[in-house]
Amino acid sequence: MTPKLYAIAAAVVLLAVGGAAFTAHERGIGARDAEIRQLTATADSLRARKAAVVTRYVHDTVEVARWRTAYQTIRDTINVHDTVQVRAALADADTTIKACTVALSRCDSIQAVNDTLVTALQRAVKLEAKQKPGFWDRVGLFVGYGGQVSGRSTTSGVVIGAGIRVFP
Repeated sequence: MTPKLYAIAAAVVLLAVGGAAFTAHERGIGARDAEIRQLTATADSLRARKAAVVTRYVHDTVEVARWRTAYQTIRDTINVHDTVQVRAALADADTTIKACTVALSRCDSIQAVNDTLVTALQRAVKLEAKQKPGFWDRVGLFVGYGGQVSGRSTTSGVVIGAGIRVFP
């Protein structure tokens, strides 16, 4: 084989290796972008769910306050010897306890949604931080039109080359 064939073979091998590395790099970026999109969608849905849960929690706390006031009024005016009033007071007390339990459950679900939202956003921030330019972001091919002056003769033509950006 002649030296020109060796040079061509080496160039083909370098192009194949470079192409494979570039493809792997681009796939990694694509996977990271897809995960960021998925995490962003999850965060958006959790924000909407959080708003609904907070609204329900506020409604439940208002209802607990209303039942507590009603129970206090009944308790202050109850005649201990009247069985019907005692049963009604106990039923009101049970309703208040149930409303308090629901309110506490809502509070726990708010905390769970907030924890999930924080985790998703932290993962998204970590992934976005990894998007700093790497080595393959600095390597590129260029095509242009160039000219050369040598003594009294000039030549011009298309220039194709590869380069590495040193500074961002």
